[in-house]
Amino acid sequence: MSLLDGVISRSSTMTAAAAAALTTSASPVDDLDDLRRQLDVTRLVVQKVVIPSVVLFGVGGNLVNVAVLTRTDSPGGSTHHAACRDVPC
Repeated sequence: MSLLDGVISRSSTMTAAAAAALTTSASPVDDLDDLRRQLDVTRLVVQKVVIPSVVLFGVGGNLVNVAVLTRTDSPGGSTHHAACRDVPC
């Protein structure tokens, strides 16, 4: 048996395994059901975890900004200017 015969026999074995995998694959309906389940899980995670986390982080950051910018014991004395820069005060 030559080296080339060994390569040919290995490639035909891999081709047969690939063909077997293709014939036993799930139907397109099963694939769509899997995609729908993944989409449902993704929506659940985004709507119940990601969005509330971003909202809480944003509200918390805004509260910190208001607390810092409206301090009365500011060392620079620019509290009123910093808090009312873009708002007519």
